[in-house]
Formats: sequence, structure tokens, C-alpha cells
Amino acid sequence: KVEGSNIGYYFPYAANINLLRENREGNWFEINASKPAGNKIITNNYLTMYIDHGKNIKDQSYSYVLLPNNSSQQVAEYANNPNIEIVRNDEIAHGVKHITLNIEGANFWVDGKNTSGSITSSGKASVMIKENADNTLTISVSDPTFQGKNMSIEVAKSATKLVKADNQISNVNLKDGKIAFDVNTENSMGASFE
Repeated sequence: KVEGSNIGYYFPYAANINLLRENREGNWFEINASKPAGNKIITNNYLTMYIDHGKNIKDQSYSYVLLPNNSSQQVAEYANNPNIEIVRNDEIAHGVKHITLNIEGANFWVDGKNTSGSITSSGKASVMIKENADNTLTISVSDPTFQGKNMSIEVAKSATKLVKADNQISNVNLKDGKIAFDVNTENSMGASFE
């Protein structure tokens, strides 16, 4: 046990995890040349955790949930009753739903129309939906590629009216049990729009 290191990891699917505890030394500049002032040598104990996928990797994946500030007992309790659902985990998209918080999120890795759970995107995007206690939805969209493109989003949820939207949201359509809209992410530098 390392003081202050109560970070739990929950793996929803079986995985062979390798652990390596070792004493290492180095400086920030060795891993990030943009910080030239970081040349002070630091020595400390570190834990490396990894999955050895082998050499000819094809169609392999893994999933995990980070549980910060959780004791071993709390992690075991979570493993017996996890509150997440992995919606999609492949080369197209990663999507997950937090059941207790009513939040669904997806990262789309490729261009073209693709779906993860109740979210469809026209291209690379990060999308999050929060079902609020007042029976409203908050939908956030960003372009983490910083390419500044227009994208179309569709959410398979019904809505009767638009409460508010950022200026970058347009062409909102609330028909047929779906919410559809366009997002202009030009010059947004990865910012999220609701």
C-alpha cells in the first residue's frame, strides 16, 4: 500500500493484468520537451499496470473504470454491483452509460455516420447526454480533433421543445422520437457546446 494512492480499477471483462513496481528516476523534459525548465531529476517508486496484447494484435479491446479515493473494500463492492454499461468499444466508437447518474457519453473515432447507444454522429466527436431530474436533457458536443468542422448529431430520445442552445447549435429537429441538430465547431479548439 502506498499512502494516498487509493485508486481502484474495475475491469468489466476478464483481463490478464501485469503489474510492475519499481524505483525510477527522470525529469519532465524526457517526456515533454515543451517544458525546458523541467530538468530537475526526480527519483520515486512507481507502479506500472498493463495488458500484454502480444505482437499481432487484431480486434482486441479492454475496458476499465477508474475509482479514485476508493479502498480495496469499496472497489470489491463496486465490482459486485457496477453502475456502468459499456455501450460500444471498438475502432469506430467508445460509448458508456453511467446508470446511477443518467449520463451517456461516446467518443467517435472515424468520419462518417456512426451510432453508439442512443447517440449518432456524422464524424469524429465527443458527445455526452445527461438526463436531468427536471425531465430535461443536456447534450454536450465537442470536436476533440480541433479540425473545426460542422457535424450532425442525432440522439434517440424524445423532446417537446428546445430550452436553450449555444450559438454554434443550429437546425434543431425534435421529431419522430429523436433530437437532431448541427454543430459548428470552427475555431472552437475542442470546446464543448450544448
